[in-house]
Amino acid sequence: MLNRIPLAMVAGLALASACQAQSEYECIVIDAFHLGASSQTSLWDISEAGVACGLTTTSQTVGGGTSVYLTDFYWTPAGGKTALAGASSVLGINNQGQIAGRNEVFDLTGGTSITVPHLPGLYGPPVIVSINDSGIAVGWMKECNCSNSSGMFQVPYVWDAANGARSIPVTGAKSANRVNNAGVIVGEIKAAAGVPEAFVYDLNTGSTTLLHPLFPPAPAFELTTRPTDISDEGVVVGEYTSPETGYNRRGFLWSSTGGLRFMPPPPAGTPVDIRPASINGAGTVVGQHGYLLAESRAFVWDEQRGMRDLNAISSSIPPGFTLRRAWRINDQGWIVGDGTGGGGVTRGFVLRPIVTPACYANCDGSSSAPVLNVNDFICFQNEFAAGGSYANCDGSTATPVLNVNDFVCFQTRYAAGCP
Repeated sequence: MLNRIPLAMVAGLALASACQAQSEYECIVIDAFHLGASSQTSLWDISEAGVACGLTTTSQTVGGGTSVYLTDFYWTPAGGKTALAGASSVLGINNQGQIAGRNEVFDLTGGTSITVPHLPGLYGPPVIVSINDSGIAVGWMKECNCSNSSGMFQVPYVWDAANGARSIPVTGAKSANRVNNAGVIVGEIKAAAGVPEAFVYDLNTGSTTLLHPLFPPAPAFELTTRPTDISDEGVVVGEYTSPETGYNRRGFLWSSTGGLRFMPPPPAGTPVDIRPASINGAGTVVGQHGYLLAESRAFVWDEQRGMRDLNAISSSIPPGFTLRRAWRINDQGWIVGDGTGGGGVTRGFVLRPIVTPACYANCDGSSSAPVLNVNDFICFQNEFAAGGSYANCDGSTATPVLNVNDFVCFQTRYAAGCP
């Protein structure tokens, strides 16, 4: 039997609407530059400063005709979307303002970009998928000009400005999926038929930990293990399939101190797959519940509250929009991903934790005297303009939820002061 986390600690996925549960997140929907029936927007990663990167639809008019295409972009809470000219498939961002693209690293602070070098004897541009705060970028490169649908003909790729481009000495390794700020990489070995096997590699010590052999034995090629993220604390999260799961995806956690643990299966009557994508320093995991986009639901999981549907605990979700996939969570608890709103349109989202200050009128959370000041009014106005749930001071539910009564309420709370 698999050593699962006790089910007594696990709540079933809450499939109720947001109004039936207390909202814990505020949803900000990120739409495409070009809005239309084929619009797409996805957010892949987010820094601790709340800067996110992703892919979206844009358009260009040439010779009287309009061409619609996908472009990379970054998003900030204050500035919204900005296209990244020349970028290709940006997937990772760090806390220094560097964004990793297909074969480039963009520096948002300095406004420059670096084209990372090829490894000798390999084919095509490096595919960068993650970059840490030291500027170490990881991904993979192809070994040949050939079909690579199973990922068998590629090697892990590592680059940083100080040490240049290199691979890693892990036998059979085909990709580096993520690197944390301690310089520890998670990636995949590919056995016959492209079956993935998870490994952990420490760039500092050169030590390798094979996770695949830690799982319960299974017939040859019938167990798959794929790591998707590693926290700075060294906790790995990923997905696996085995005969015991009915070959459906399930989640796992591993650390050198805690060993291997298994996330719970989905509740009865819901899509069978659990696909964790990211873990933060607090051990909170996000991902998607279900395999097909049309059926999936974005989830958040932690030890205390179990697995929960983000649609059920988020406010400000537009009517008809469903949070489908959560791709990344930062240490502040901000979550990015994408969802659908009908008609095949994919929209990105940012979820911000709703934090109510101990003193409501202290909107900016300041601690220096005087705690209540003009900055709290500016903070409240900004929250109101953004449609934030904090601005619903009077707790009204009738449309429009935010109105002049909330300003009157805030002024009253401000006049009452803090305890």
